[in-house]
Amino acid sequence: MNAFDQRLVTPKSLAFPSEVRGPDFMSRDTSATGSRLSELLGRSVSASPLDSKGFEAQLTGYRLSGARIIWIDFPSGLKLAHEKPQSNLTVLFLERGCISFSSGSVTLGCRAGGVVALDTATSDSVICEAGTRGLLFTVPMSTVIDVIGSLFDRPAPRKLEIAAAFDASSALGNAVIGLLATAAAGLRRDAVLQTSSHAARLLRDAIVATLLEGLSHNYSDWFGRGPFEQIPWQIRQALDHIATHIDGTLTVQQVAEAVGTSVRSLQHGFQRHRRISPQAHLKAVRLSRVRAELLDETSRCSIEEVARRWGFVNRGHFALDYRQAFGELPSETRRSR
Repeated sequence: MNAFDQRLVTPKSLAFPSEVRGPDFMSRDTSATGSRLSELLGRSVSASPLDSKGFEAQLTGYRLSGARIIWIDFPSGLKLAHEKPQSNLTVLFLERGCISFSSGSVTLGCRAGGVVALDTATSDSVICEAGTRGLLFTVPMSTVIDVIGSLFDRPAPRKLEIAAAFDASSALGNAVIGLLATAAAGLRRDAVLQTSSHAARLLRDAIVATLLEGLSHNYSDWFGRGPFEQIPWQIRQALDHIATHIDGTLTVQQVAEAVGTSVRSLQHGFQRHRRISPQAHLKAVRLSRVRAELLDETSRCSIEEVARRWGFVNRGHFALDYRQAFGELPSETRRSR
């Protein structure tokens, strides 16, 4: 998949609900604007004006369980550059103006009423033309991978590759705008999402899942739009049984008996339709459950206790399997929560 497509979206214009607007920051200084954007985005960016005659910026930012929702308004335009590229799923809904993300000689851009979704690590610079105004949602790619894994109850083994443009007035656009407006309203001062971390996380994940369901990317087959779409009912039933009955003792034989098939047929079906053995899927699901517990701020169990509960009795093998699945040690996951 190419990081960018040379295309420009020009759908109908749209107006965002008042819940997502601001501003809570206004400035005529590019340095101050760059600093504020860096703070809101959670990554370092530098800003420079497009016109030497003047500069103005208006911003409003919300934090949603590690994700960011940012209202941007650049009446005189702006150019942004990444001082250190960082992998994030970023989605920009544009109400006015024109914006383009560039990587070398290739550009992904849109006009008013359009939406772009991409990994910001694949862009070198961003140009917002005069009058650019819209809403931005950005979330660390590591969080996106965790969401994908939790949706399918198995580790997502590769980085998300996405570079898409679509119409904000589409069903997908309307759904995501509605979710972002709900989040912004709930994140205002003294609003419920300010103190409800679990609800904020679920809403963040709903936004990510809605986008991934509707866009093309290298995990599209996982969402039923690729070669895995027609899965036999026995395999679907086996997947459901594993998801709802998984513990440290569940075996492939028990799964086969529960869905009324043989172990050999189950193995063949998994290899053909999931590209994984049922044994490997059981391990992947258990590892995902371990990771969820290690990330749970309320959990007081030791790593060894959590691993044993999910069927991992050999500490060395468990640590190796965990690192291969998630790219880090269990202790690193525990420290990151």
